[in-house]
Amino acid sequence: MKKTILLLWTSCFGLGFTQLQAQSQVWSLENCISYALENNLTIKQYKLNVDLASIDLAQSKNALLPSFNASASNSKNYGLSVNPVTSSSEFQSFSSFSTGINSQVTIFGAGQKVYNYQAQTFDLAAEVASLAKIKNDITLTVINYYLNVLYNQDLILVSQEQLKISLQQFERANKNFEVGNSTQGDLLESKAQLARDQLNLTNAENQLAIARLNLLQLLDRDPAEAMQIEKPANLIPALDKSEQYQFSSVYQSAAEKLPDVKLYDFRFQSAAKSVAISKAVLFPSLSFGAGLNSNYVSLARETFKGQLQDNFGQYWGFSLNVPIFNSRNANANLKRAKINLANANINTQTARLNLSKSIAQALTDLKAAEKKYESTANSNVALKESFKYNQQKFEVGLINAVDFIISKNNLAKSEAERVQALYELILRQKLVDFYLGIPLSF
Repeated sequence: MKKTILLLWTSCFGLGFTQLQAQSQVWSLENCISYALENNLTIKQYKLNVDLASIDLAQSKNALLPSFNASASNSKNYGLSVNPVTSSSEFQSFSSFSTGINSQVTIFGAGQKVYNYQAQTFDLAAEVASLAKIKNDITLTVINYYLNVLYNQDLILVSQEQLKISLQQFERANKNFEVGNSTQGDLLESKAQLARDQLNLTNAENQLAIARLNLLQLLDRDPAEAMQIEKPANLIPALDKSEQYQFSSVYQSAAEKLPDVKLYDFRFQSAAKSVAISKAVLFPSLSFGAGLNSNYVSLARETFKGQLQDNFGQYWGFSLNVPIFNSRNANANLKRAKINLANANINTQTARLNLSKSIAQALTDLKAAEKKYESTANSNVALKESFKYNQQKFEVGLINAVDFIISKNNLAKSEAERVQALYELILRQKLVDFYLGIPLSF
């Protein structure tokens, strides 16, 4: 029987110890957040969107400048062709060379290029805000998964402590049965409880493995990697924080510091500039152009330099474009732009409303979590005293094994509820800290 107990004890605690030894790298919350922000593939995609928006902005800025181009061409003609000197068709071969430069600038275009540049500015700001938002989302998810690992680690400690008590109880019941001081029913009940606690520990270990896997996958690391999570020295949260927060101040802080609403404000501003661009297309545009050119033909008797000087030409002029009828495409584009603006306005209002709801819910959840943790902590203290008293009574035979097991299971349930309430409260506090712009660390 002692051999059986030893094997049970070894199987319960040996596996956990071996796994702990295998874990070499210790990850703090700050390490996890930093790694995720640097290596998460979704974040990398959003960074590429920022790069593309930067290129579009630079391109729209350059479009405000005059265009300036140079050209040169050289050709060789064979057979029947027009003689550039006599303008007659002849069978002969000759070479020709031409060169020129030209420039063009828009004098009046109803602000199309300026509006486009302004729209691209807001588009870039929106992409930067989108990147900041996805970083925040990833950070919150990391904290959630990190706390879930800590929570399951603590549940294992609770299960191990309960298993230790069951082992002691089983040993005592076995000795009492051997000397005739307890019934076979007490022994079987103790044995059954030992098996249940062994199963609870196994389930807790499985849940910890899943929690650790979720965190590894979020960090885009090898799922088979051993990961040891650093537990902060003091995880006891304050129980009166919710009384310090006012909805209006938290919302104002979140609206100013977080990108959630700013993102849609920037998109609304971009949509407004798109409407201005669509309106500008309906107006005439005026541009100015000028250029220089010259050419050389091998059939002429003059030298290359002489021909370039003699054939030198210049031009300048204005170009007016008046939109009269374009199959009503411009009007259709203007209507689309106005609809997109209205939709962007709705998205902005929705973002503000969602942020307001989220903050209100976060403050309510925090207050509820504080009360829950306080209640479970007080209940746990009372049940510990009750179990200690029942344990003493069981040792002197004043209560049977069934009553003792009930008391023990009540304590185990209370421990699990306290641990769950603790990490729920920590998570709720971190979420409110996030809305206030407080760094998310322990």
